[in-house]
Amino acid sequence: MNPWDSTTNPHLNIMKKYSIVTTIALTTLAIALPTLSARANLSAKTLAPTPAQSELAANAAEAEAVWRTIANQDPKNAIAHYNLGIALAHQQQWQGAIAAYQSAIQHNPKLTAAYLNLGKALTAIDQLPAATQAYETALRIDPKLSLARDRLNELQALSSGGSLAAQSGR
Repeated sequence: MNPWDSTTNPHLNIMKKYSIVTTIALTTLAIALPTLSARANLSAKTLAPTPAQSELAANAAEAEAVWRTIANQDPKNAIAHYNLGIALAHQQQWQGAIAAYQSAIQHNPKLTAAYLNLGKALTAIDQLPAATQAYETALRIDPKLSLARDRLNELQALSSGGSLAAQSGR
């Protein structure tokens, strides 16, 4: 099935109404949706990648390419940088994800989700003070953001003798 053929894809007519950036974003979403439920069932303890994990990695790579293109075409698009960060994080490309989240924050300093994911990426590479700072900034922007508070509590537990390996079950 050709996704760009209006006879086989009823959504094509809708997509024609939107800009190319929106079309690419909608396409990326369509690529990712089939694996979301499979992703929820992935086991962190699986040694060999399952077909669902392989499909998720392929989708993350596709999403990365799409969001990188959008970010390059519209460098001030905070959401494009944020979504690029997510795609890179799914591939455990932490440095790239951090740079993308920082770009998103630069273009939209109130984007709390970018601070949350920045904190998660920084934690993944054991940059706990910087991760703490990201979560604290998210809380300053939105004091009711319980996820940021939870992550800060986890980081506090890590710095007081816990280990990242003990927390990796999340």
